[in-house]
Amino acid sequence: MAIPKNWEAPKPKEFPPLPDDIYHVFIEDVSLVKGTAYKSNEEVWQLVFKFRVLDDGEFYGRRIWKRVNPVISAGGANKNPANFNLIYEAVYKRTPYQDQLTNITGEVINNFIGRQLRIAVRKTVDDTGKQVNRIDSYLPVKNEFPLPEDWKKPEAEEIIEEGADYDLEERIKEEQDIPFDDITEEEIPVVEPPF
Repeated sequence: MAIPKNWEAPKPKEFPPLPDDIYHVFIEDVSLVKGTAYKSNEEVWQLVFKFRVLDDGEFYGRRIWKRVNPVISAGGANKNPANFNLIYEAVYKRTPYQDQLTNITGEVINNFIGRQLRIAVRKTVDDTGKQVNRIDSYLPVKNEFPLPEDWKKPEAEEIIEEGADYDLEERIKEEQDIPFDDITEEEIPVVEPPF
């Protein structure tokens, strides 16, 4: 059946930018996307943090997104700290340990989901002339707020690169066939928690 000629796709909802303020938020989700490196055309993996406002009032439940590179860097002479570093410090109320500076995994990133922080937001104008929000800073929370009852932590997904020769069922079978009774206690590595 053909689509009626007078049918129109619904217009996307437009939300005015949040007013300049500091908002208590939680990290609702983190996505992994391909993006372009800053000041180059190099394709890189980036994280998209989805924050959701928890402050009571008219902005409760509003969302704001931030795209960041998965890099922990405290900055240095004439350099600002990486956004990932700032989010980490606000969420965990401390700087990352030295071994975490080079070992950012999906597990580490997924541990951010459901965590709370405060963000300083201001209105600005993007390249197209549209008024948008910008997150200027990340702050630790003073007190935890209850998370929305309708929110459920998303499940982690396996990433399989295109063209990879990867059989998930075979991998699971291989892992189940490992003879654990041959391993002595001394051979078991001690693994520190990521945080």
